[in-house]
Amino acid sequence: KAKAAPRRSPETSATFFGYPWSEWFEMRDAGRACLAERAAEGGVITYGELWDTIATRVGRELGSPHLPLPRLLKDIAEVTIKDGEPNPTAIVVQQDGDQEPGAGFFRDAVGLHELPAVEEPAKGEDWVMSDAQRTYWTGQVAALYEHHGDG
Repeated sequence: KAKAAPRRSPETSATFFGYPWSEWFEMRDAGRACLAERAAEGGVITYGELWDTIATRVGRELGSPHLPLPRLLKDIAEVTIKDGEPNPTAIVVQQDGDQEPGAGFFRDAVGLHELPAVEEPAKGEDWVMSDAQRTYWTGQVAALYEHHGDG
């Protein structure tokens, strides 16, 4: 069996998704701040709105979010959870009108050991949120709003 390539990092590559690492970390921090502000308002945010806000905050055009944004969300979740805070990506939704996260949120939660592996949605299949996924997600949203809100 072939050994997996090491995860890309500043030690193993100059860029990530074509962004210099310093810019990637700036994008991550801008996204984290944006999510904290939206949580303080008790709202949700679409992928597109988040990407546009990150671009505005870092002061440059970032190109298509298709490949980098899912990974950026995972990095935001990872660093925030490591800091002992609720997962801010719980309030990121596909499009206006949606109130729930997509399957990728739960895949990341499994990858970050926030949910057991059995709760990882299969890729390329229709998916319906399980009771355990819903409990995790609603708990994260409530904790996020409380952490960033007034009360």
